[in-house]
Amino acid sequence: MPEYKLTYFNIRARGEPVRTMLKLAGVDYEEKLFAFGSDQWKMEKSDNTKYPFNQLPVLEVDGTPISQSMAIMRYLGKEHGYAPSCNLEQAQADAIVDQCQDLIDQFIWLYFTEQDPERKEKQRKNWFENKLPPAMKNFEAILKRNGTGYFVGDKITYADIGFFSLFNVYLARGKPTVPNEFAGYPLISALYERITKEPRIAAYLKTRPDAFI
Repeated sequence: MPEYKLTYFNIRARGEPVRTMLKLAGVDYEEKLFAFGSDQWKMEKSDNTKYPFNQLPVLEVDGTPISQSMAIMRYLGKEHGYAPSCNLEQAQADAIVDQCQDLIDQFIWLYFTEQDPERKEKQRKNWFENKLPPAMKNFEAILKRNGTGYFVGDKITYADIGFFSLFNVYLARGKPTVPNEFAGYPLISALYERITKEPRIAAYLKTRPDAFI
């Protein structure tokens, strides 16, 4: 078993899909946390032998750093049996996690980039009313078309974990309860609940530290 070291901030955000994959796989790993926005990170980030793109998260595998949260997710899924078995299905799984990243980018922009309170509230309302529902419909349709309760194939993959982490962090605020926005989407709701009941993930959700996002 390789030695894993995950470096990120003391928040959930883009590190949480990686943590969840590691917990699901049941592997030991070391974690190095920087305080969000800390001077220590600003001092260390230029070391591209540790942080190839001067950003986090980074997963070291026997000392070799991997950047980009979804690249890490795909690697862990393939290494530990949580990836589809063929290239076509892996492409389908990649489409799910990439779509989740698009939604994360929108959410972060909405809540952290826009500073004007009036514009922020207007944009927030528009996102929840006009942008989120089509995404929900698309995810529901993909689950219905696959017909197994998972996005790809007939078992849990990194696609399902990417989906779960997105909505658990940004809508459920880290709680295992199904987000209110899932009302009317039974397949999405069932998948979310199924993931929360995976034994290793359920144990992690009970013990992980609080974080502001």
